[in-house]
Amino acid sequence: MADTYRHIKSYLVAALEQRKRGDVPQFLQPSIYWQDFSRFTSYVRTLPDEELKFIRYHTWHLTSDQYGFYYFCLDATRRALLEEYEFLSKKLGSATRLGEDDYGIGFDTDEGKISCDMVRYLMVLVDLVKHGAFATTGPQTIIEIGGGYGGLARMCVTLNPATAYVLVDIEETLFYQAVYLTNAFGSDRVVLCSP
Repeated sequence: MADTYRHIKSYLVAALEQRKRGDVPQFLQPSIYWQDFSRFTSYVRTLPDEELKFIRYHTWHLTSDQYGFYYFCLDATRRALLEEYEFLSKKLGSATRLGEDDYGIGFDTDEGKISCDMVRYLMVLVDLVKHGAFATTGPQTIIEIGGGYGGLARMCVTLNPATAYVLVDIEETLFYQAVYLTNAFGSDRVVLCSP
């Protein structure tokens, strides 16, 4: 597992250096808010490989869905979330297991770990399928601008592995996405492109 994320870290360092030098147009420079956010979360980008396997434990910076919630919530809350997941999953009519693996966060189920983020992304996926914007079989290309940690991308590619999924985002968030999706699909399926 050593050096699994080296190319991602190198990509980010180069992109941040380019931005710092001013080699990008002013309108592409991040806001003061984003610069603060990036500084407060920079520790994630320094984690060793064995810790980056658990990137989901740090994605609360992007979505507010925290792993601690799943330890301390009421049983009724757990049941309600899992019922919502089951209801939405049936709408897809697929036997594909969409839950996260043991490196994810959420309630443990036969489907994998199910979290609030997953249910939210599943709502979006059901709508995309219902309105013909996402095919559950066959090749297609999807572009998402502002993809969070890559949760929706993972669900889409898991449901239809023939999907080419393009994420467009600011560099620090691309780090989360690249690590998360590398964990899910392997480094040969995740490509980082520079402008």
